[in-house]
Amino acid sequence: MFAMEPLVLEEVKLTASHAPTGETRHLVGGSPVGKPSTLRIARYATGSGYYLLYLDEDGQEQTDTYHASVADARRQAAFEFGVEEHESVLHREPSGS
Repeated sequence: MFAMEPLVLEEVKLTASHAPTGETRHLVGGSPVGKPSTLRIARYATGSGYYLLYLDEDGQEQTDTYHASVADARRQAAFEFGVEEHESVLHREPSGS
């Protein structure tokens, strides 16, 4: 059985200007996750809500956070890395966000 691919709605490539605020820590297996190179807002066809996906420089998912709306996911990206809404590349218009 394979994992269903998420529908990507928005994406932003993080640059040096997107320094982690230190307000949030992500751990995998008890170890801190490094700064991602890309953030994506996505949803799964069979689920509700939206995910902020944290990807490394190879495009591999490091971790994610769940949000009730696209706006909530955008706020999380701003809270953690200072991402502004105009910096995101829109892939698809979210429905019901």
